[in-house]
Amino acid sequence: MLEAGADFFLMPSRYEPCGLNQLYSLRYGTLPVARKTGGLADSIIDLDENQSEGTGILFERMSGHGILEAVERSLRWYEQGEQSMNEIRTRCMNWDSTWQRSAQSYLALYESSIRGNYVCV
Repeated sequence: MLEAGADFFLMPSRYEPCGLNQLYSLRYGTLPVARKTGGLADSIIDLDENQSEGTGILFERMSGHGILEAVERSLRWYEQGEQSMNEIRTRCMNWDSTWQRSAQSYLALYESSIRGNYVCV
């Protein structure tokens, strides 16, 4: 329940092939703050890169400074006020993590490959 009641959930993973806690955080409306690796990079949309669809904060550097910068970025979003945070929380809680979404993404990738539009993932 700690994760459900928090404003942010810090996940400074060195490597995360999938990860579930960021999905729990999204469902609870707790913004994940995570290193951009593995499944974390696949399931969190960085707020600073895409404000209209962002669902958390991602950082690259696995160091104390990298984590500190991510926490500072999180606090800047928090300081924007309750309305802004509630919009982001609602977006997080509504984020579609179902197999249907994954299947549609794979189908689009396969169809693109068939047409000769190769995409690196």
